[in-house]
Amino acid sequence: MFVWQAVLAVQRGQPEWFLMVFLIPFVLIGLVLVVVGVVAAGAWVVAMLTGQVTVEVDAHPFEPGGTYHGRVAQLGPCRLRKVGVALVCTEAATYQAGTTQSTERCEAAKELAELPEPLPAAPTDFTLRVPAGAMHSFEAKKNSVTWKVTVWGRVLGVLPYGRGFEVVVRPGGGYAG
Repeated sequence: MFVWQAVLAVQRGQPEWFLMVFLIPFVLIGLVLVVVGVVAAGAWVVAMLTGQVTVEVDAHPFEPGGTYHGRVAQLGPCRLRKVGVALVCTEAATYQAGTTQSTERCEAAKELAELPEPLPAAPTDFTLRVPAGAMHSFEAKKNSVTWKVTVWGRVLGVLPYGRGFEVVVRPGGGYAG
């Protein structure tokens, strides 16, 4: 109602500047809420169309140089297209510059597995290999190395889907612990 009054005042050639400046934060908050609502609704639609996506692996924890077989299954009504599975290693480092603390993340390794398109209704097998000499999973106060098996694809060919499942890669080879 107030926005409409401000618009009418501008059209009459008598803008009410105080009213327009006063309304700016409320209009911006309203726009942000609309965008958040649309994004949430889109995520809900993707979840409903995709259904549950599960990933199973034949052994856990992983070791560097190891080859692992897995199975991915989707239970939803719309099959994923442009689908893929990958084993992804992410390194994170937190540092302080003055009073600001920042965390940098870097994808250190990525091993892709091929899957048929669209993803069949039956569970589909895949194979992943942890690179030999790869860093094991690690968590410290300011540094970490994490590994995930990620599944991604497109619902109805356009809506993006992605999900990650954290796995552990233990120290390999000559580790004496």
